[in-house]
Amino acid sequence: MNKNSLFQKYRSKLVLEGILKAAIWGFVAFCLVVAVVAFVGWATGYNSAVWLGIVIGVAVGILCAVILYFALFRPTAKLIAQRLDALGLEERMITMMELQKDDSYIAMRQREDAKAQLAKVNPKQISVAPFAANAAQTGSKSRAAMLGCVIAAPILAIAMELLLVLSIYSVLPGGNDIFDPSAQPSFVLVSYMDNDGGTIQGETDQIVEVGGSTEAVLAVADDGFAFVQWSDGYAQPSRSDSNVQEDLFVYPEFQEVGDDGDGDPGDEPSDQPSDQPNEGDGSGNGDPSQDPGNQGGLNGEDNSTIIDGNTDYKDEYEYYYELAMQLLNSGTLTPEMEAFLKAYFDSLL
Repeated sequence: MNKNSLFQKYRSKLVLEGILKAAIWGFVAFCLVVAVVAFVGWATGYNSAVWLGIVIGVAVGILCAVILYFALFRPTAKLIAQRLDALGLEERMITMMELQKDDSYIAMRQREDAKAQLAKVNPKQISVAPFAANAAQTGSKSRAAMLGCVIAAPILAIAMELLLVLSIYSVLPGGNDIFDPSAQPSFVLVSYMDNDGGTIQGETDQIVEVGGSTEAVLAVADDGFAFVQWSDGYAQPSRSDSNVQEDLFVYPEFQEVGDDGDGDPGDEPSDQPSDQPNEGDGSGNGDPSQDPGNQGGLNGEDNSTIIDGNTDYKDEYEYYYELAMQLLNSGTLTPEMEAFLKAYFDSLL
């Protein structure tokens, strides 16, 4: 018995079915490769992964299709026999193949019966079922599982490709922005602290991104006091620090105005904060040309000894030093503020 010639008229449909199955699983492999490469490209910032995944996916898909066809889906005689038995031959074909070398009377009668029953099978009864698990299984569960993979794989590939493309055009964050802590934006604290002799209008404690700008604040002197400068040497009562690179703690300095009219009325602050940024040197200092704590005199005197052109710097140092010590001993300051005050007064010695 030549089983190849016996099954020849049924083979063509099963060959087509095997090719379709191999192509479908090759397509699934292609989609999975595209999805994986696109995800890796998104996570690492490798933009060329958009096209690289497609190229690699095509090669992998073709290779998988060829291997799967010859390894699983090529219709062998046994698979054809199983498929024919599924049409109602009640395992006659499989039994015939198992007894093909048996020359006994029973084996011969079985083969004759199998051939007679096979002659009644119309090749059109064999349908091409590319979504079956194998040539003998055409159940709904196997078809549903394969169909689910075919639908899910391209959706995943398209989603990953879209994620990568949108990250390239900065519509969505890239993987480096999410997974790399150093890429996360950092923030600094800017604190405008109150001082005796006046108040501060505006938000005194502001958290801004590094390199950002603060909202404007205004130092307003109380009755009997006049604004002198900020503790970092900035001379205008209103300020808005820009390009802030590190934590900044400053406070306004006020001078008591005597009954004889001493005090420069030009130091009186305006009623509203200025929105013009205080262009600094990157640390929030609005006037880098002046040394903090050594504000120059109005009449060009020595900056190291004169505050406002009339008052000797040393005459005021003790008062503010005692005030700073009271603040430090009160326990109400943050460690950063304490460090700032200590460093500031140490620099004046």
